[in-house]
Amino acid sequence: MSRPGAARHAAAVLAAVALASGLGSTVARAAAHAAPRAPAAADSSAGFRVEKLATGVYALIRKEPLGLANHSNRLFIIGTRDVVVVDTPFTRSAAREEIRALRKLTPKPVRYVINTHWHDDHVYANQAYRDAWPGVEFIAQAHTREDLAKIGADNRRRQIEGGPDAIAAFREALATGTSLQGTPMSADERAAYRSTIAIATEYVAEAPGFQPALPTITFGDRLTLEHDGRTIEIRSFGRAVTRGDAIVYLPTEGVLAAGDLVDDPVPFSYGADALGWIAALDSLTALAPRVVVPGHGPVLQGDASIRALSRLLAAIEDGARVAAARGDTLAPTVASLHLDDLKPAAIGSNRMLDLLFTSYFAGPLVQAEFVRARARGPKDPSPARR
Repeated sequence: MSRPGAARHAAAVLAAVALASGLGSTVARAAAHAAPRAPAAADSSAGFRVEKLATGVYALIRKEPLGLANHSNRLFIIGTRDVVVVDTPFTRSAAREEIRALRKLTPKPVRYVINTHWHDDHVYANQAYRDAWPGVEFIAQAHTREDLAKIGADNRRRQIEGGPDAIAAFREALATGTSLQGTPMSADERAAYRSTIAIATEYVAEAPGFQPALPTITFGDRLTLEHDGRTIEIRSFGRAVTRGDAIVYLPTEGVLAAGDLVDDPVPFSYGADALGWIAALDSLTALAPRVVVPGHGPVLQGDASIRALSRLLAAIEDGARVAAARGDTLAPTVASLHLDDLKPAAIGSNRMLDLLFTSYFAGPLVQAEFVRARARGPKDPSPARR
């Protein structure tokens, strides 16, 4: 396959790859306001670090550079008898490595795995937890279980079918030193391409042995676990990034595992609804978390990241709605939003993060919100303003 052909094919495939790898939802800072981050812990391995957040509560934070195939973060909640885990990674091999790290913290079995939404980088390795602890229960919002069985299965099939060609395109880009956009490859892009190749190759290689481990317990908008004297609140606030987004909150410890409702530093918005996302973030702010474990990125202090993302989403939704009311078409709508001015400060000169922000967050979200605004019409204002 020629380089231009490889680039075109990779672009077609990577929307599916990115969707399941949870480039996931979010910016954790708005343009000029960096969210404070928790200090990193010393306990780490090549692919992740483990940070203690409270007694018996640990975040496992992935360290790979954000690319087009990614692992999500984990939350371990260790009780007197057993363990609750939030989300699983994009490959079973990564999950087994993480399980070894968990076993260094405690010999106790995992009783529950909570999946925050249907993207494969948050659910694919459920199987590894079932292999390790056959009695484990999987918890998710009811829509997530439905979407895993339908959208998730179809998305996985397309990724596995298209994955080898996409991986080949990335390998060729590395070999030539030219990005898939046709520009000389930066150091940041090189690191992200290498990580994407490694994770995607492992994902495709594991496909023949994949066995779905669907949620065994589902809920609507709330489920509370009383776990060895610790309250664990599992909440869903309606459609946001997906229609089944869930968060996990420990009210006594002030620890929030946000799934892809909050990521750092780059959002991913295919299928998202800005107004629903803003409403969900308002609900997260009301919890007043002490620390936030995002779906991707470092542990964040307080709610600054949540508020910043809400401002960013509001700017995009407002701009798309106003442009649609003026009768603009999509192209001038995008131009009027000055998306470069909205980029999180953490993107800096990182060309891979810039690509992800533009092509996998801002572009798709502007288009979706523009279409929604046109469908509502001038006499049907945004529901957030009624």
